[in-house]
Amino acid sequence: MIFTEQKDRDLEVLLSFLLNRQLKQAELIMALGISRSAFYDQRERGVLCSPNNLIAVARYFGINPVQLLVVYGHLELGDVLNFVQDGDDNRSRYASSPL
Repeated sequence: MIFTEQKDRDLEVLLSFLLNRQLKQAELIMALGISRSAFYDQRERGVLCSPNNLIAVARYFGINPVQLLVVYGHLELGDVLNFVQDGDDNRSRYASSPL
């Protein structure tokens, strides 16, 4: 899913809200593990909020990655809830998966 630059900028705002403090762009770049030029390139191309980036940022800041994936439309909340509700069936199925 591709997002506009404005939506990518909102990542900084959302993270600031979730962390209850002002997030500096340098912190976001460090959390992503990319260079400043790669950050600007990804933001310009509208791919800053890719699933891999959101997961990296979530883990860096101790936020649940599923929350960010749902907010940015990479996962549907209903799909997550169905997965959790299926419980043991999912755990046994995916535990033996070659992924």
